[in-house]
This record gives sequence, C-alpha cells and structure tokens, in this order.
Amino acid sequence: MKTEIKKREDGDVEINVTMPNAEFMKYWDKGFKVVQEKVEIDGFRKGNAPKDVIVSKYGEMAVLEEMANIVINETYIKSITDNKINVIDHPHIHVVKLSAADDFVYMAHVPVYPEVTLPDYKKIAKEVKSNLAKDTKKEEDNKDAVDKVDIKNGNGNKSEVSGKSDDIKDEKKSMEAEIDKVLTELAAGRGEGTVVDDAFAQSFGENFPTLESLRAKVRENLELEKVSVAREKHRAAILEALLLSVECKMPKIIIESEIDRMMGQMEHDVINMGNKWADYLTHAGKTEESLRKEYEEIAAKRALSQVLLAEIAKKESLIPNADEIDVEVIRIMTMTPDAKEENVKGHVTQMIMNEKVLKMLES
Repeated sequence: MKTEIKKREDGDVEINVTMPNAEFMKYWDKGFKVVQEKVEIDGFRKGNAPKDVIVSKYGEMAVLEEMANIVINETYIKSITDNKINVIDHPHIHVVKLSAADDFVYMAHVPVYPEVTLPDYKKIAKEVKSNLAKDTKKEEDNKDAVDKVDIKNGNGNKSEVSGKSDDIKDEKKSMEAEIDKVLTELAAGRGEGTVVDDAFAQSFGENFPTLESLRAKVRENLELEKVSVAREKHRAAILEALLLSVECKMPKIIIESEIDRMMGQMEHDVINMGNKWADYLTHAGKTEESLRKEYEEIAAKRALSQVLLAEIAKKESLIPNADEIDVEVIRIMTMTPDAKEENVKGHVTQMIMNEKVLKMLES
C-alpha cells in the first residue's frame, strides 16, 4: 500500500492511498459477506443467498463498494497513526478508483490541529510589561507637570510647588464619591426613603456594625476591582502582542466551532432576558447567516488565542491536573445541575489552563 501525505494551503492535510489490485481483491470475501448479510432474496434465508445469485442481482460493484469501506476503515486509521496526524474532525473521503481490475485509490481530506510556530513569548511578555510601566510613569509625569504651579516669593523669584499632594487628595475624593454611589444604589434597591446609616449597614450582617465598616468593605471591593481591571489590561496587551508574532494557519472548522459557541451564547443571553431569538434578529435587522459573518474575525482571533495558549501550556507543562479540574467541575455542576458534565469539564480544563499560562506570562 502506498500513502502520500500533502499539506493543503488551508492548513488541512490530504491523504492519498493506493492499494495494489492483488491486495485489494483479498478483501472480496469480507465485502461479499457484508452484502450477503444485508440483502433479501426470495427463496433464500437472509444471509444465505449464494454468491452467483447475489452478484447477478446486485452486481459486482455492490461487493466492491463494501470492500472499499472495509479497506478505508483499516487503512485510514493506520495512515493517521503512522504519520502522527493530529485529527480534529471526521475526514471527507473520496474514492478515486474502484474496480475489480485496477488498484484501489482513495483520497481523504483531513481537518487537523494547526501547527503553531511559537514566538519568544517570555521576551514579548517582558517587553509588554516594561512598556506598560513606561506608559504609567509617563502619565504620572505629565499629570505632575500640569499640577506644578509657579509662585512668586517675596523677592520676586519663582519656585515650583509639586501638586502631588493635591493628586492624592483628588484620588481620595474620587474613591469616596464612588463609595457614596455604590451605597446610594444599594439603598435605592431597599426602597424609597432608606437612610444610609449604621442601621442600614447592620442590615448586611454582623460584620458591619457601623456605616464606616460597610464603607471600608465597599472601598476594599472597589480597590480589588481596579487591580483586576489593571491585570486584565496587562494580560490583554500580552495576548495582543503574541498574536501579532505567532505563525499559524487556523482550520476553518475551528473558527466555525467558535462562531457556533458565540452564537449559542448570544441566543442564550437573549432568551434569558425574556426575548425570543427570532424577534431579536428581526429587530436588529440581521439573519443568523449575517451574524455569523460578523463574528468571523473575532472568532478567528479567539480561536488563535486559545491554540496559542494551549501550545504554551504544553511547552511549559502547565496542564491542569485531575484534582484541580474536578473541584471546579463539582462547583459548577452544583450551581447548574442541568449542564452536561462533559462540556463543563472541557470548559473548566481550558479555563484553568489559560489562567496558569496568563499568570506565568504576566509575572
């Protein structure tokens, strides 16, 4: 048997298999047996009709087609195993030549996991971190320069007074204003006339005996949120820089799968808000086809991001272990018991792996 492997421009693989006629015809008995078990011929019990009767009624091609199926099932698996082809979906198989007198030839178009040429991701992450630090310093310097004021002293000379203390005061005022806004919104949720005082704070539990203790907790949450936003900005900058440097041909099937996921999430959100998916599309002036088209670019980017993170995780041995995965799966399944455990496990595995990689890169 001769096997040729070709890489296509779209990143998929084409497998061309040729089996010599002498080898192919050895499968005649197996192919005939399959046909014999399928057909029903008057005067014979199913599975017992003789060869000449079956071939006379259904033709030689019926047997050859079953022989082809058997050979493809055996040789396709061997081809991808021997050549270490990382298949991600079912192949599209086309029989090129099938007869009792010629070699048997078929071609398999196989979607495969993309090959990724990783950039120097640690160096890129370090550069991004450095640039973010420079940008932050520049913003602080510019703000400080604006805040500096000239004051004439008694001798007519000028001296500069830094406005940094004023900056700190402004930041504190801004934070207190944010806290007031949160508390006002919480009070509004309790009904008109709710007073923001110690009694109001105590209604949130024994950990908040005074209004000041509640304000302290809100302040802590807001500060953590700012840290989280800064972290996400840092991670997004790293990922963007990596995407600009990576080389990879993304298979269409992976992009389509990501679009499916995005469409499913959008429909789920629309229905959760009490609307009908069809009504939403009509109101937005879109069709599912046009929406899928809109999602193509971002889906391709998300898919590439995931492949990139997975390759880094593999190289750095940052794959989640079973215990890490099980703990999170149990937590999610407890909250959403109707979810499919297999889907949840896949989501959790990807989520934990991404977190490990991004944490490594940002450090």
